[in-house]
Amino acid sequence: MDANPISLRLPPRLRARLDKAAKLTKQSRSEIMKDALERHLHDIVVDSTRRATTGRYARLIAMAGSGAPYSTYKSDEEVIAAIREFRGDE
Repeated sequence: MDANPISLRLPPRLRARLDKAAKLTKQSRSEIMKDALERHLHDIVVDSTRRATTGRYARLIAMAGSGAPYSTYKSDEEVIAAIREFRGDE
């Protein structure tokens, strides 16, 4: 794998935890840091997407009742089905 080296300064306590994890898993510190960074960056993207989607969905639910044909929905699934029908997804 082509990789570009970076320098990272760690506080002693975090360095000790990294060393312990490397010893326990028999992996290099670099490998552990790459895995941890991959997971953390994935979580950031997922959480950010979830918050954005939740915000849009909450605004949509708040609009329920503001239009005559849309005030009869009783479940989230009915709202989602109506959105898909409106967009022509199905």
